[in-house]
Amino acid sequence: RRRYAMCERDIYVLSSFTKILTVMLVNLALAANSVRIMNVEVFEPITVVPIQTKMIDASLLTEKEILWLNNYHAKVRSLVGDELKSQGKKDVYRWLLKATEPLG
Repeated sequence: RRRYAMCERDIYVLSSFTKILTVMLVNLALAANSVRIMNVEVFEPITVVPIQTKMIDASLLTEKEILWLNNYHAKVRSLVGDELKSQGKKDVYRWLLKATEPLG
């Protein structure tokens, strides 16, 4: 049975508050440390919509957060971009490329 979770990030910009919601698929995986092997939950985003980077101050992000965002946008670009190209939607594809440019 599949399990899903919502990942919610809050943004506060110039007296305006908004949320970014991502649907996540929850999978089990094995992880090991020096003491034991254990089951851990791994969260995989299944929402494939660009996050507006113009609302993000990259100087406030860690390298790990920037890497996550860039990897997420690469997935969006690949999955959605391939579909847009197959439908011949060149203008929307060009918008997608711009919207998913790597941060940092």
